[in-house]
Amino acid sequence: MLFIFAILRMLIEVLELIIVIVAFMSWIPGSAENKFGQTLIQLADIVVGPIRKLLPKTNFLDFSPIFAILLLQAAATGLGVLARAVN
Repeated sequence: MLFIFAILRMLIEVLELIIVIVAFMSWIPGSAENKFGQTLIQLADIVVGPIRKLLPKTNFLDFSPIFAILLLQAAATGLGVLARAVN
């Protein structure tokens, strides 16, 4: 059972890393024009997209990646608590 929690925790960490990479890619012109960049954006939009719809629009800054990472970290913490309770 702990193996499943470890896999889920690892997936959350990978998704957090993808969100950070996509945020940096938004500063580099043309970085999203290749297949790798498009794949990363699609993976990040699984979490960031719904949050982006909920947050009010700002002129230049998109805070949705920050909130997505905070949400993922809260989920990872919850998984850790649940894993200790099961163990």
